[in-house]
Amino acid sequence: MSSSRALSAWLDYYRVPLRDALDCCRSDGFRLIVPNTAAPELDPVAMGRTARRHLAKHLQSIGLRIPSLATEFSGNGLADSTYSDRRLDHLRSALELARDLSASRASVRIAGLADERSSSLANEMLAHAAELSDRTGIILSVHGSTRDTKPLIQQIRQLNCPTLRLALDTAAVCATSQTGLGSIDCLGELFLRDGRLHGDHFEETAFGSGEVDFAQVLSAAESSEVETVAVIRRDTPSGVDALRRGREYISSVLGHKT
Repeated sequence: MSSSRALSAWLDYYRVPLRDALDCCRSDGFRLIVPNTAAPELDPVAMGRTARRHLAKHLQSIGLRIPSLATEFSGNGLADSTYSDRRLDHLRSALELARDLSASRASVRIAGLADERSSSLANEMLAHAAELSDRTGIILSVHGSTRDTKPLIQQIRQLNCPTLRLALDTAAVCATSQTGLGSIDCLGELFLRDGRLHGDHFEETAFGSGEVDFAQVLSAAESSEVETVAVIRRDTPSGVDALRRGREYISSVLGHKT
């Protein structure tokens, strides 16, 4: 991950219909995108083979590529006791969609490992996710809440599945800043956001205005055993050019590192 050309856009940010969002990405200078299959237009359960072929052909025609496909439901993600079975089926279909769209990676939210009330289900869903990843051959990176990072790393290493990795949201870097992030050999995906941590709440800011040490984050990515997918992300609205400015800022950090 030594080039700004490797930076991907978080497609959900644009909050417009799919084709318009793709045009926004191209206008902002991105050629790599990470869509979220929790969005209705990309629901892999409802998307038939014809629709998948049309989307793959359209992406190729406009010069965009999907390195990773996200499955990010709200709350605890897969580890939601009300929807866990349905969401696990969704992930299964999402990994098949990733393969159909020539994406070798995917990510999923499984939160609650650090909470004794939800840790059992979260660990069960993590084991299921590892099995699906191994079966499909799609590298699957998992992330949770800011408090879940350390237990996630421990469980991923314990499961010892070569295709199961950690997806690190930079909100977790703020949460672990007192002890330092160190090297993470199981890292597979980076969600790059800037902001400040207020208790358990991460308040997003413009890139370069928050407390995230991106040089530290990028150094951690270099220690991973596999190439890391880096995603310029913002979840709160902040103008049409927020991702473009994020790409420019992270590119400048990368330039200083090389």
